[in-house]
Amino acid sequence: MIERNVLFTVYTEYQLILAVNDIFINKKFPIDIYQITIVIKLENMHKRMNKTYNLENLGLKVIYFEDDLLTSKKISTASKTIVDALLKKKWNHFIYFQENDTLNTMLSYSLAKKGVSLSLYQDGLKAYNPLKKRSYGQLIGEIKVRLWWINNGYKCDPILNSWNAYKYSFLKGTKLVNVTFPDAYNNYNNKIIEKINIKKSEELIKLISGVFSLDSFYLNEKNDVIFMISQSMRDDNTFEQLLINHLINKYPTKKIYIKSHPTQLKIYRDFIEKIKIQNSNEVTIIDDRVPAEFFLMQLSNSVVVSTISTSMFLENEDCRYYYTFDMAKPYIPRFNQYNTMNPTAHVKSVTSFEDII
Repeated sequence: MIERNVLFTVYTEYQLILAVNDIFINKKFPIDIYQITIVIKLENMHKRMNKTYNLENLGLKVIYFEDDLLTSKKISTASKTIVDALLKKKWNHFIYFQENDTLNTMLSYSLAKKGVSLSLYQDGLKAYNPLKKRSYGQLIGEIKVRLWWINNGYKCDPILNSWNAYKYSFLKGTKLVNVTFPDAYNNYNNKIIEKINIKKSEELIKLISGVFSLDSFYLNEKNDVIFMISQSMRDDNTFEQLLINHLINKYPTKKIYIKSHPTQLKIYRDFIEKIKIQNSNEVTIIDDRVPAEFFLMQLSNSVVVSTISTSMFLENEDCRYYYTFDMAKPYIPRFNQYNTMNPTAHVKSVTSFEDII
């Protein structure tokens, strides 16, 4: 039997969910046909991912990559050993989520040269909300990454390709672009587009629960609640605090859940304690790294709100979804850099707090 090998590089909880969904729910890479390896990057700087995921018992091989790959120092012996092994192995498919990532910049080029099929999977809203203009800070960073790989003895994506790094799917080796909403994606360079299918299902709930060792005890109430998903936008959180204040006062009798973004753990607790009205609604902050999708699939007859979180892409037909980024733009300077749009059909973009009903 011919060996078929698939490589994923995964750096966030959201990416891991998309990976296991395509492997086990959509059965795009059946484990009885493919040998699947998932590289999980454990960045020391952000401390986002960890080693607690139950993947090996699903028949997947896991490699934990514990290096930020800083261009200010030479690649470590441990990291070089992993990289060399990845380049040596014969792969059929390479799936990655962040084309600007240091490791992916090299792997995508080297594996494409060997004839490996490369698939870029959607991560965040970059596929739909491109930068308005070229970022010279990003350009310099991309050039440094390429020179760093060359200085460490590896072939890399050409330096000239850095010029288009502000666009989505700019790497020439990428054959397929996988997005949840193909109709909303501007396929400017004529890549092959495939749709990401991820929907609420008991099978997916069970799968995510097993991978992340979760239990539904997080949600004591699941019907007719308010569920807000925080989104890190490198701002001072003024807008989200206004939004939380509005929800607490508009829905004084409803249970409110606030799912903190993994990079903003515990940031709202003091604020909410100050504005919460005693003996009114109960507010629960979920300030750990449990993926928001896990909760969305369990809700019914509820309101789901976020500034611009991609967790909202997972549709639950029993709920009402609202994006508030149009209202947030005056408070969040970063929005001025993007051509912001809502790619979904099930999420309503609102321009007033009163539109959240």
